[in-house]
Amino acid sequence: MNVKGKLVITGVLWGLILFACGTILAQSPATSNGDERGFVLYESFEGSSNSLGQVTVLDSAIGYRFNRYFSVDAGLPVYFINASDTAVADGGQSGNGIGNVFVDLYLTVDNPVVNYESRLTGTAPTGDKDLGLTTGLATVDWNNYFDHDFGNVRPFANIGIANTVSDTPYFVRPFSTLGTEGHFEGGASLGLFRIARIGASLYDILPAGRQKVYSRLVHRGAAGGTGQGGVAMMALRTNQAVGPGTQQGGGSGMGPGTGAGGERTAFQTQSETIGVSDLTRDNGYSAWLNISPVRYLFLQAGYTRSVVYRLDTFSFGIGFNFDLPSM
Repeated sequence: MNVKGKLVITGVLWGLILFACGTILAQSPATSNGDERGFVLYESFEGSSNSLGQVTVLDSAIGYRFNRYFSVDAGLPVYFINASDTAVADGGQSGNGIGNVFVDLYLTVDNPVVNYESRLTGTAPTGDKDLGLTTGLATVDWNNYFDHDFGNVRPFANIGIANTVSDTPYFVRPFSTLGTEGHFEGGASLGLFRIARIGASLYDILPAGRQKVYSRLVHRGAAGGTGQGGVAMMALRTNQAVGPGTQQGGGSGMGPGTGAGGERTAFQTQSETIGVSDLTRDNGYSAWLNISPVRYLFLQAGYTRSVVYRLDTFSFGIGFNFDLPSM
């Protein structure tokens, strides 16, 4: 699909989103419970493990609920990256550092027809660019989530647009990106014993225009490794690169994992890669188990398969949220 076709599809989807939002808000109660106001403290530790190593993140945030509809939070992640022997052989390195300061704005509407949550996430480039923990520019991600319960079964859909490919609870990526993209996810979860849910979903990332990928494994300016520390410029619709280093793997896709024939993709050997939209194209599926034995504690375990990049990722997470006493 060409860029024009992707933009048309994205425009139609956003039209449907805006129509759905208007319908949901029109049918929702106009009152809110003032007792729902207050500060909330969030703390989570999540990680992903695959053949390239482990990427874990400690996420601390504080939020404020204005009412049943609106809330905001802000926080700072700290990354811990452990490169595998395979990644080290390609020039990868382990490293730790802070990521980008972020702010989330939420609109949440519970409705008999469909529940809706809109989340607008903005980040500031406070991370270490040499370690791939920031793109060096601010990023924005607008995500729209819809679900409805049919007994214990909860179908859902996520539709979003961003200028970066964001991490998810089930895939903390070993790279960061900069470039326009639409992201889509659809699936369902099943409630178990009131404290657990299992679920599965399909996802698709549709980039448009020029893309940049910053490796969290290959550090800028590091010595050794094929093309390490350099910038690979991907030529339009070819498998060749312009400048230091060459694209590895079949096809024009680029990302975590291996290309056709087991060859390495560029972010495993380059700290920065610049190219056309297919550079960050991805799709695949996920499955997970979430457990919340008490209201303030959640545990999760998941698996994500990237079909485009042939990468199997296992994830875990533990998190806490506490209502802070009113001042």
